[in-house]
Amino acid sequence: MNLDIKLPAEFVSKAEVCDYKTPITEIIGKIRSRGSVVVMKDGEYFGVVNGKTIAEGGFAKLAKDSVGKFADRVAAAGTDITIENAISSLYNSEIDALPIRDGKKIIGIVRREKILESILSLHALSKVSVEDIMVSPIIDIDSNANVAAAIALMQQKKIKRLVVNDRGKPAGIITQNDILFSLSRPEERLPELKVDAHSLENISVGSVANMYLNTVSYDEKIDAAIKIFIEKKVSSVVAMRGGSAVGLITVRDVLKAAMPKPATIDSQIIISGLDDRTKEFENEMRSQIGNFISKADKFSSPRLKIVEINVKRKARVYEAAGTMEFERGNDIHAKVTAYNTEQLVSELMEKLYKIAKEEKEEKIHDKKEGGNEYEEE
Repeated sequence: MNLDIKLPAEFVSKAEVCDYKTPITEIIGKIRSRGSVVVMKDGEYFGVVNGKTIAEGGFAKLAKDSVGKFADRVAAAGTDITIENAISSLYNSEIDALPIRDGKKIIGIVRREKILESILSLHALSKVSVEDIMVSPIIDIDSNANVAAAIALMQQKKIKRLVVNDRGKPAGIITQNDILFSLSRPEERLPELKVDAHSLENISVGSVANMYLNTVSYDEKIDAAIKIFIEKKVSSVVAMRGGSAVGLITVRDVLKAAMPKPATIDSQIIISGLDDRTKEFENEMRSQIGNFISKADKFSSPRLKIVEINVKRKARVYEAAGTMEFERGNDIHAKVTAYNTEQLVSELMEKLYKIAKEEKEEKIHDKKEGGNEYEEE
């Protein structure tokens, strides 16, 4: 089904707005109840803040920093954005709401649920099964473990949630947001907040996690999971086979599956951010990346699907953020800076290749040792 249609105006809803200098402790409650909050600086749009950006900014800074320190500089979309482009923006930015502008004025936001409703109503993924896109096996933690251990495991595995086991059976989910909001006080102020290692070690995972498990069968169509995301306002669902948890599906997995698939080899390469000055080097950059893909395909299992880079020109240097996306499993990310585009792409590809190779060697070692680990987005 074609998703390249203009986003309906009725999808745009009122946005919660705050100033760049607002203490982060004053808007925790709004983020907890409404999700993303739009941040303004000197009367102009600055970015978006939500649970993810706060968690990545560091829990320990909550009691002293302003909202601006945690804001993600997500580009606001115009009123003519398509559903397809909205899906790409939400997926790439990892936010739960996309700011919409009319000219320079922010007129509202489009919440992630509206985009999921579009995917569902347009039958964009109706032929896709849960098993096709779930990440497996799951990474879990016992409900009696402490929150410090949960944070450490999330950081080690580069993930944002864990399945919580109670008496050896999957019983709930703990996310970065659960931890963040459990440390905040209902009156939205945290003057006495202490999140040092000692205090976190005294908080059990079970007391923080959502101890209710939303599940679907592994052989159901993904529409079943999308309906749960919309109706329950959750971001993940556990795939079950019999009485066993065999995989995890997140909203981001659904957005990823709904994005346009490459039709040719050249479509494996996505380059964004080029301005008039750097656009002339695009063919050379594509050639460099193509050579890298040929090299990476020799060891890639699962198969390398897309290499995406975003280029920014900053004064005298170039900055590039790159992603290696595989058919199944974890994406790999890297950033580099250089003085010219040839050096930029070369160093970025080398860095991505090194990370991918190291991760593969680690998985081989874990398998030999009898481990059963994976890395989730």
